[in-house]
Parts: sequence; C-alpha cells; structure tokens
Amino acid sequence: MTLHWMHVTAAWALVALGFAGMAGQAALRHRSAKRRLAVLDPRGNEA
Repeated sequence: MTLHWMHVTAAWALVALGFAGMAGQAALRHRSAKRRLAVLDPRGNEA
C-alpha cells in the first residue's frame, strides 16, 4: 500500500469514527429527551 492510500484510508476511518460518534451522541440525546418528556407529560403514562 502506498503512502497516498494509507492517508486516504486514515481519512476515511476518521470520518467514519466521527459519524459513529455523532450517531452515538444523538442516540443518547434522544434517550434523555424521551425520559424527560415522560416526566413532563401531563397525561401520565398512557403510551
């Protein structure tokens, strides 16, 4: 593998890790928001 392709592979890996991190953070925010909305729901726990 040439130096060029090593850099290309490293760049793609960093991008993939970045998107995976953003997806993980979004899942955590979604879970937190779901819990918060359940607490604030005036109708109780119907759903």
